[in-house]
Amino acid sequence: MRAGLLVSDRFEVVRKLGQGGMGEVWEGRDQLLGRRVAIKTLAVNPGADAVRRFQAEARIGASLSHPGITIVYDIGQNDTALFLVMEFLEGEDLKQLLGHGQLPVDRVLEISKDLLRALGAAHSQGVVHRDIKPGNVMILANGQLKICDFGIARFTDATMTGSLVGTPGYMAPEQFTGTDIDGRCDLYSFGIVLYELLTGQLPFQCNTLPEFVYAHLQRVPDPPRLARPDIPDALNRLILDLMAKDREDRPADAAAVLARIEALQRAPRQEPPRPQTPPPFVAPQVPTPPPFSTYTPQQQQPAGYPSQQYGYVPQPQFQAPPAYGQNYQQPQTQHGSWGRRLAAYVMDWVLGFGFTVVAFGISTIGSPAEADATDAQGAVLFLAWGSVYVVYGLMDGALGWTLGKRLAGIKVVDARTGQLVGPLRGVARTYAQILDWWSFCLGFLWPLWDRRHQTFSDKICNTLVVRQRG
Repeated sequence: MRAGLLVSDRFEVVRKLGQGGMGEVWEGRDQLLGRRVAIKTLAVNPGADAVRRFQAEARIGASLSHPGITIVYDIGQNDTALFLVMEFLEGEDLKQLLGHGQLPVDRVLEISKDLLRALGAAHSQGVVHRDIKPGNVMILANGQLKICDFGIARFTDATMTGSLVGTPGYMAPEQFTGTDIDGRCDLYSFGIVLYELLTGQLPFQCNTLPEFVYAHLQRVPDPPRLARPDIPDALNRLILDLMAKDREDRPADAAAVLARIEALQRAPRQEPPRPQTPPPFVAPQVPTPPPFSTYTPQQQQPAGYPSQQYGYVPQPQFQAPPAYGQNYQQPQTQHGSWGRRLAAYVMDWVLGFGFTVVAFGISTIGSPAEADATDAQGAVLFLAWGSVYVVYGLMDGALGWTLGKRLAGIKVVDARTGQLVGPLRGVARTYAQILDWWSFCLGFLWPLWDRRHQTFSDKICNTLVVRQRG
């Protein structure tokens, strides 16, 4: 396609706007109605079967009537290219919007609601997009949201045999395995878009297609709250539910997701403290010192004023809290390093061993010096170590740290939500560490090459060891 070309005896090609994996986008002009249009060509071999399938899918996309879905005006074929004529959209897509900086949570929720309404309208008519991503969602100048390319992804998927069609970073697991697709495929992609809008990054940082395939099929994403702690817990759980590997574990449809977001917005949320205006400075009244003959060093002068006897005593300076609504600086998720883990294990072991030695020493008071350890003394050892494990587990679960972890600056959190794991799971994790020892310490070395820096006990109990903040 080239500038000046007339297609369908009506639409004049004006200029090229962009190019992607599925084809090119051109600006055009409708000579009949005098309006700007967008002409999208598709990189598909236009055989007879492909043309018929394209026409059928394009009609489905054109039949969708919803303010959040791009209008299709015409379809056709020009030489070796199939093309669509659509409404011309002026605005920016979500990918461009992300380039302006991190979005407030409330703004992301409003965008999500508009996107879900459009998806729900399409799914109710049996149309699945299959390529929901920030680049396919436009925010117009008037604030309206539009989804582009409905029906085209399914057509391309059916005609480009032997190829995976879509954007690997946003594709649902079933798109890689070749199973039947339904609306929950789009909900998985929507969950990834929501994750990216809130954190500024994809849940899976991969460089190649095989890495993405493995990540979507096998890896569990880090909770978004680890990257952005101000995300509400209900929203954190919703994103993880949307990204469930098994589609049966995801919300049933777009309406269910929309209901959860609306409930989240209605729930009271603790807001950050608003800035306080510092009190106006009022110079304190400096008392006139008595005559030199009666002035003694014991007399205290006001703090903050010079004195030959006492020097300068500074007044505490007022520090205003961060301005409400200022740009949030996204913290980076920091897993507990192997060195910090090792230091914590050594300190905890030394403390536990010391307690056990003391307990055993008390149990041997009055026994002959040459006596062997009896069954009763063995029971004392067992109970002492058991008590150490229970206490450490309770501290891990309820506080996130033991004494050793506190000194090493690390803590234990839930791998799914980023919150404390609770006393029961904390005790279970502590006892699960026996496997780390029985593996000849391999379980403690495992974080050196594990992607999520988890030991065997962390994997069993679904926990993470992360750096403490503050």
